Amino acid sequence: MPGTPILDLETPPPPLKSHWLALLLMAGIAGVLANVLPIQLDGLWALPMLYAGVAVHEVGHLLAARLVGMEAGGLVIGGLMILRSGDRWVTRFEWRRILSGGLAKPLPKRGEYTSARYLWMVAGGPIATLLLLAASGIACWQYGAAAPAWLSTLCWINVLLAFSCLVPYRIGLSRSDASWLLLQWRKPAESRSWAALLQVMAQETVGTRPRDWDAEAFAEMMAANSNRAESAARHMLAFYRRLDEGREADALDHLEGALAASGLCGRVVRQWCFLEASCSSAILRGKGEQARTWLVAARKVRRPESTRGPEAGIAMAEGRYQDALKLWDEALAFVARRKLDSGLVRFSKERMEFYRGQCRDRAAGPPETASA
Repeated sequence: MPGTPILDLETPPPPLKSHWLALLLMAGIAGVLANVLPIQLDGLWALPMLYAGVAVHEVGHLLAARLVGMEAGGLVIGGLMILRSGDRWVTRFEWRRILSGGLAKPLPKRGEYTSARYLWMVAGGPIATLLLLAASGIACWQYGAAAPAWLSTLCWINVLLAFSCLVPYRIGLSRSDASWLLLQWRKPAESRSWAALLQVMAQETVGTRPRDWDAEAFAEMMAANSNRAESAARHMLAFYRRLDEGREADALDHLEGALAASGLCGRVVRQWCFLEASCSSAILRGKGEQARTWLVAARKVRRPESTRGPEAGIAMAEGRYQDALKLWDEALAFVARRKLDSGLVRFSKERMEFYRGQCRDRAAGPPETASA
């Protein structure tokens, strides 16, 4: 059997783990709270107050991170994304995430790890939520039955947010804050690996290319339990590092590892793995049909934002260099429109320019030779 049986379609990728039981349980708890709590939930105010509560929670993480020496790398509140990418800040709204939660992206400094710093950074979110809950709860108590609809909705939403961050659970790559805090306490080695993952991601965010990521942090990141949901993301980062170092065989081994862990990581990362499997099958292996199979699988996971890269690779594998040249141009234009400038984007743009040059040369054909 080959060394990459999943990539080569000898073995199917693991099925995506369903989290419907956990989601159903959380929905049931929300329903119980709605009937038990004396405060009212107004449907018209639900989404704005949800965004307000999530914003306070995530800003709490970033403020705590700043107090312990970490910079801010981004903030996600539902569909609103404000993210650092290289030397730029990019803002966009993604409709598919409109009912999602939030994300704070701290940027820990290279080579610095103390457990207390990460504990405070994680604890900042729940502390902010509890303070907002206390303030809104006191205000609702003072108003009594005359409490404004927005205020009672804000209080209700923060009860739910406090519950969701203080109960330990995980869904794919998402962990509750309580789960992260328990990880720090009960599994210090795995906690260090998680902190190293944050350090590597911070270097990528500010524009550092994969080959230049801190070697010690990278090694610590890869020391984690391979059965965890974060394993797919770790292997994908390792894939790009090895590829940037010119070690294609090692890179494909890590891509195989990412595919093997893709059943635990959620739809976004799973699609990332499948799209890269399509690109690598076409460009590194020259297997157009295999690449098409992975591209179809990626589209089934969720609707991709762009498939020009895999399509260009497939065109190259099939010798359609004019088509590939046009597709590479479209892929580069897509990246330019997004105004992204992180380390992986810089690496990807360089490779796309390289493949674009190959297509241009091959489409032009061999140069004519003068007769003697």
